[in-house]
Amino acid sequence: MPNNNLTRIVPKNYQSFIQALPGSNMWRHLYVSDQDGREIDVTEGGNKSCAYMVSSVLCIFQLIDKPHATVNTTLKHMLEAGWQKIDKPIKGAVVHWEEHLGFYLADDFVISNNSSKGYASSHGLVMDDGSKPIDFYIHSDIILN
Repeated sequence: MPNNNLTRIVPKNYQSFIQALPGSNMWRHLYVSDQDGREIDVTEGGNKSCAYMVSSVLCIFQLIDKPHATVNTTLKHMLEAGWQKIDKPIKGAVVHWEEHLGFYLADDFVISNNSSKGYASSHGLVMDDGSKPIDFYIHSDIILN
Protein backbone atom coordinates (compact mmCIF):
# COMPACT_ATOMS: atom_id res chain seq x y z
CA MET A 1 0.00 0.00 0.00
CA PRO A 2 1.47 3.42 -0.96
CA ASN A 3 2.34 5.89 1.75
CA ASN A 4 1.01 9.32 0.78
CA ASN A 5 3.05 10.98 3.53
CA LEU A 6 6.34 10.51 1.64
CA THR A 7 7.92 13.22 -0.51
CA ARG A 8 10.54 12.53 -3.13
CA ILE A 9 13.80 14.43 -2.47
CA VAL A 10 14.61 15.51 -6.03
CA PRO A 11 18.05 17.09 -5.44
CA LYS A 12 19.36 14.06 -3.54
CA ASN A 13 17.96 11.57 -6.09
CA TYR A 14 19.36 13.66 -8.95
CA GLN A 15 22.81 13.74 -7.33
CA SER A 16 22.73 10.00 -6.66
CA PHE A 17 21.69 9.29 -10.23
CA ILE A 18 24.42 11.36 -11.88
CA GLN A 19 27.07 9.93 -9.54
CA ALA A 20 26.09 6.46 -10.78
CA LEU A 21 26.55 7.39 -14.47
CA PRO A 22 30.27 6.57 -14.94
CA GLY A 23 30.63 3.34 -16.86
CA SER A 24 27.05 3.38 -18.10
CA ASN A 25 26.59 2.83 -21.81
CA MET A 26 22.81 3.21 -21.78
CA TRP A 27 23.04 6.12 -24.19
CA ARG A 28 25.43 4.51 -26.66
CA HIS A 29 22.79 4.26 -29.40
CA LEU A 30 19.87 6.39 -30.54
CA TYR A 31 18.29 5.09 -33.71
CA VAL A 32 16.17 7.22 -36.02
CA SER A 33 14.90 6.66 -39.52
CA ASP A 34 15.27 9.11 -42.37
CA GLN A 35 12.65 9.96 -45.01
CA ASP A 36 13.70 6.89 -47.02
CA GLY A 37 13.23 4.57 -44.04
CA ARG A 38 16.95 4.00 -43.45
CA GLU A 39 17.93 3.51 -39.82
CA ILE A 40 20.66 5.78 -38.52
CA ASP A 41 22.44 5.67 -35.15
CA VAL A 42 22.70 9.42 -34.56
CA THR A 43 24.92 8.89 -31.52
CA GLU A 44 27.42 6.95 -33.66
CA GLY A 45 27.89 4.14 -31.16
CA GLY A 46 28.45 6.53 -28.26
CA ASN A 47 30.73 9.02 -30.04
CA LYS A 48 28.02 11.68 -29.90
CA SER A 49 25.96 10.71 -26.88
CA CYS A 50 26.56 13.64 -24.51
CA ALA A 51 23.35 15.54 -25.27
CA TYR A 52 21.31 12.35 -25.35
CA MET A 53 22.68 11.30 -21.94
CA VAL A 54 22.24 14.70 -20.27
CA SER A 55 18.78 15.36 -21.71
CA SER A 56 17.62 11.83 -20.80
CA VAL A 57 18.66 12.33 -17.18
CA LEU A 58 16.95 15.73 -17.10
CA CYS A 59 13.82 14.16 -18.59
CA ILE A 60 13.79 11.43 -15.92
CA PHE A 61 13.68 14.17 -13.28
CA GLN A 62 11.06 16.15 -15.24
CA LEU A 63 13.49 19.04 -15.76
CA ILE A 64 13.15 19.04 -19.56
CA ASP A 65 10.43 17.90 -21.97
CA LYS A 66 12.09 14.88 -23.60
CA PRO A 67 15.50 13.48 -24.53
CA HIS A 68 17.33 15.26 -27.35
CA ALA A 69 20.20 14.23 -29.61
CA THR A 70 21.96 17.59 -30.02
CA VAL A 71 23.62 20.05 -27.67
CA ASN A 72 21.81 23.09 -29.14
CA THR A 73 18.36 21.52 -28.92
CA THR A 74 19.03 20.34 -25.37
CA LEU A 75 20.14 23.83 -24.30
CA LYS A 76 17.14 25.45 -26.01
CA HIS A 77 14.69 23.17 -24.21
CA MET A 78 16.52 23.54 -20.90
CA LEU A 79 16.04 27.32 -21.05
CA GLU A 80 12.37 26.83 -21.94
CA ALA A 81 12.03 24.55 -18.90
CA GLY A 82 13.39 27.15 -16.47
CA TRP A 83 17.13 26.43 -16.43
CA GLN A 84 19.22 29.52 -15.69
CA LYS A 85 22.73 30.35 -16.83
CA ILE A 86 25.13 30.86 -13.90
CA ASP A 87 28.63 32.32 -13.76
CA LYS A 88 30.34 29.60 -11.74
CA PRO A 89 29.55 25.91 -11.54
CA ILE A 90 27.70 24.59 -8.53
CA LYS A 91 26.83 21.05 -7.57
CA GLY A 92 24.27 19.64 -10.00
CA ALA A 93 24.87 22.20 -12.76
CA VAL A 94 24.89 21.21 -16.40
CA VAL A 95 28.23 22.11 -17.97
CA HIS A 96 28.36 23.26 -21.60
CA TRP A 97 31.49 23.08 -23.72
CA GLU A 98 31.37 24.07 -27.39
CA GLU A 99 29.95 20.74 -28.58
CA HIS A 100 29.56 18.80 -25.34
CA LEU A 101 27.43 18.62 -22.18
CA GLY A 102 28.00 17.09 -18.76
CA PHE A 103 27.14 17.34 -15.06
CA TYR A 104 29.18 19.23 -12.46
CA LEU A 105 29.43 17.62 -9.03
CA ALA A 106 32.15 19.46 -7.07
CA ASP A 107 35.80 20.44 -6.99
CA ASP A 108 36.06 20.59 -10.81
CA PHE A 109 34.69 17.03 -10.97
CA VAL A 110 32.47 16.45 -14.00
CA ILE A 111 30.60 13.47 -15.41
CA SER A 112 29.91 13.36 -19.13
CA ASN A 113 29.89 10.98 -22.06
CA ASN A 114 33.39 9.97 -23.11
CA SER A 115 33.22 10.07 -26.91
CA SER A 116 36.28 7.87 -27.42
CA LYS A 117 34.94 5.15 -25.11
CA GLY A 118 31.24 5.60 -25.88
CA TYR A 119 30.10 5.70 -22.26
CA ALA A 120 29.87 8.07 -19.30
CA SER A 121 33.03 8.83 -17.32
CA SER A 122 34.36 11.38 -14.87
CA HIS A 123 36.93 14.03 -15.68
CA GLY A 124 37.95 17.61 -14.93
CA LEU A 125 36.37 20.81 -16.19
CA VAL A 126 39.04 21.15 -18.88
CA MET A 127 38.63 18.44 -21.51
CA ASP A 128 41.55 16.30 -22.72
CA ASP A 129 41.73 18.44 -25.87
CA GLY A 130 42.07 21.61 -23.76
CA SER A 131 38.44 22.74 -24.23
CA LYS A 132 37.10 24.83 -21.37
CA PRO A 133 33.44 25.22 -20.40
CA ILE A 134 31.47 27.98 -22.08
CA ASP A 135 28.46 28.04 -19.76
CA PHE A 136 26.93 26.50 -16.65
CA TYR A 137 23.20 26.02 -16.05
CA ILE A 138 21.15 25.26 -12.96
CA HIS A 139 17.48 24.57 -12.25
CA SER A 140 15.95 25.64 -8.94
CA ASP A 141 14.51 22.14 -8.37
CA ILE A 142 17.92 20.47 -8.15
CA ILE A 143 20.15 22.88 -6.26
CA LEU A 144 22.30 20.58 -4.15
CA ASN A 145 23.90 21.19 -0.78
